Amino acid sequence: MPKLIDYDSHRGAVVGALVELVAEGGLAAATLRGVARRSRVSSAALVEGWGGRDRMLGIAAHHFGRRWHDAMWVRFDSRGLAGLLPRDDDERGETRFWLAMCELARSNEYVRSAIEDRRAEEPRMLDVMTGQTWSRPDLELLRTVLDGLRHSLCTPGPDMSTEQAVHLMETFLGGPRTLAPDRPGTPDGT
Repeated sequence: MPKLIDYDSHRGAVVGALVELVAEGGLAAATLRGVARRSRVSSAALVEGWGGRDRMLGIAAHHFGRRWHDAMWVRFDSRGLAGLLPRDDDERGETRFWLAMCELARSNEYVRSAIEDRRAEEPRMLDVMTGQTWSRPDLELLRTVLDGLRHSLCTPGPDMSTEQAVHLMETFLGGPRTLAPDRPGTPDGT
């Protein structure tokens, strides 16, 4: 009789393996064989229970996305807005995975639906966290700045410290919230 596998019990191990692999080697490292080896779940069980690589990435993006947003609230509660930026290797690894899933959502329908749900929540979350009433374009701009700072903290090249990124975010939040130049005839543009 075939052994029944509880796929839900493997979810944490599979998602954890995917996060580690992507953090270390990008999406190319997220192979079924690599996930199987890292999670100690057979490749056959991954295909049978998760439906192959694309669907596995979609399930992982959904599962991780919920964890990611919960973690953002916890980090915000303890560190304020600075908690939205990664400060150590573990948080950088998770951020790399999140950014990779956001990029993969462009071409993978399974990942797209998971990421769209989470990304749709972000403006409201940022509005609550900043304690201000922002316009939708300003919230989108803040999210873009935050994504850019996260990207800068997680990619090779000239090192940016978390402290530098926090300073840049604070500078952005303290300045005007528009990139549009003042128009003549307006109160600010005379």
